[in-house]
Amino acid sequence: MSTEKSVSPSSKPATSPKIDSAAGNTNTNKTTAQIVTIENMKFNPATITVKKGDQVTFINKDIVAHNATEVHNAWASTLLQTGQSWTFTPEKTSEYYCTVHQVMKGEIIVK
Repeated sequence: MSTEKSVSPSSKPATSPKIDSAAGNTNTNKTTAQIVTIENMKFNPATITVKKGDQVTFINKDIVAHNATEVHNAWASTLLQTGQSWTFTPEKTSEYYCTVHQVMKGEIIVK
């Protein structure tokens, strides 16, 4: 006996592409999520390459709070406590660091 629930056509989510109103582009849901973990006072990987439109998620797996801040303050995460994450979509290549522990550095390359 199957335990799957049937879904009526009216309750299914729309499958049409989303419109990014800021850029005026059609998003065909082909973006990728890149993960940067924060552990042992390091961003891992320290350098990542993403496609324009991809999302980057920082996950703090360290025992102390950290953040990720672009060197010219173009973007910044909140202070991430252990277990917290922050996701954003980078617009351009940028270097970043943790303002709490300035020896922690990384780079996001957008192609």
